[in-house]
Amino acid sequence: MPAPTLPKPKLATVPQTRYTTLIFDIGDVLVNWTPVKDDMLPPKELRRMLVSPTWAKFECGRISEEECYRCIASKLGVDVHKLASTLDASRKTLQFNSELFNFIDDVKARYGLSVYAMSNISAPDFAYIRSQEAPWGVFDDIYTSCQMQERKPDMPFYQKVLAHGNIDPTRTVFVDDKLDNVISARALGMKGIVFQSTEQVLRSLTNSLCGSVERARHYLQSHAGQLDSKTNTGIQLMENFAQFLIFDVTGGRSLIKYADSDGLFNFFQEKSQLTTEAYPCDLDTTALAWTTVKNGTDAQLHHVMDQMLRYLTPDGIVQDYFDNERPRLDPVVCVNVLSFFDAHGRIDELTPTLEWVGAILENRGYEDGTRYYTSGEPFLYFFARLLSRTGDASLRNRFEDTLAERLTERIGSPGDSLALAMRIIACSLLGLKNKVDMNRLLERQEMDGSWSDGWFYHYGMTGVQIGNSGLTTAFAVKAIELVASPEK
Repeated sequence: MPAPTLPKPKLATVPQTRYTTLIFDIGDVLVNWTPVKDDMLPPKELRRMLVSPTWAKFECGRISEEECYRCIASKLGVDVHKLASTLDASRKTLQFNSELFNFIDDVKARYGLSVYAMSNISAPDFAYIRSQEAPWGVFDDIYTSCQMQERKPDMPFYQKVLAHGNIDPTRTVFVDDKLDNVISARALGMKGIVFQSTEQVLRSLTNSLCGSVERARHYLQSHAGQLDSKTNTGIQLMENFAQFLIFDVTGGRSLIKYADSDGLFNFFQEKSQLTTEAYPCDLDTTALAWTTVKNGTDAQLHHVMDQMLRYLTPDGIVQDYFDNERPRLDPVVCVNVLSFFDAHGRIDELTPTLEWVGAILENRGYEDGTRYYTSGEPFLYFFARLLSRTGDASLRNRFEDTLAERLTERIGSPGDSLALAMRIIACSLLGLKNKVDMNRLLERQEMDGSWSDGWFYHYGMTGVQIGNSGLTTAFAVKAIELVASPEK
């Protein structure tokens, strides 16, 4: 049956990929078939038959179709003619994966790739699928078990294909729906992808072939001025904090929009959302603004810091809001305020706050996140940011080793893309290698170049989570730039 033409996925123009070759399985990857319902031969029995030693011999051309059917019918206790009829009916349910075919055609032309198919398939079945209208011309060659008289996952099949095609396995991506087959490919140095769904494979292939940073930058630039935050309940939030942080890691002022001020800053750009109508300015957003997008006179800077010093707890710890009727504490807020004060030589005025966040670092008080931040990574990231920018050697010497230990402890631990990127950057700022999390981060990039998963903060009372794909993407770009990617 004909393979319908679908629109080709749109990919940003990117530099040459490190890979030169793609190898695809055929069955359940490029084509699919549906077992015909038959009381005498249930689909489960049919699938079991297809992985039997007898069927393997048939696929390798070592026994005839007649001999194969006769042997299997005998073992299953069914009529051989009924078996042949059921298999023939199932064969005619064949469907081509047009979306994947179109993608292959696009990336082959875009990157000048060599593309091959490699399949465990009998001669009659292969003859049938080749007789169907499909873009088989996209393949430079098709290797079948019936032709090579070898099967996956046996290594000789792979070795013969590599030799015949003069293929460098270290520059080859192999796609198959069977894990055993992928493991053998990996053993020879290929990048193996287990097919689970078309969407998953297209994403994995795109992330393997296309430059992560270039695609991400294209996403950010094409959404400039529209990188707004959203809640896990689907509400768009017009807020300042994420905008300042995007600028901090990208330096791209044209990417962001925010509500300006000559003094204190509010989390929200306009009206508050999902909280009280009267929402005070906060020290976190204000501190970040004055250490990123905001330039001012010394008088303005010190006036803002003087105002912050009016909102301390009785034991001298920085509060979250410029409102004594809303007493809240968050160690991430404290670290950001410390960074602001340190940048202007006044960190000594916040000694109790510094002692408090130091104790939290030492005793891992951040592990379950904080009042407003969903994970421990923001605390560690902002602490690393403080130490990387300070001119105070004694501050670095006091906390650097402990922070390095805490970051090392979290390498490889669970986290969304934002948490991974923040962890990678923090590690890099302290000279720590983090290949494990980098590989995980690269795998999560979306087709459009963004990284979409990443809940950054949440409402203290309701727990509603807030994320920003632009922010997550900006952090991912920074992480990749700081650490040379092992996959690109």
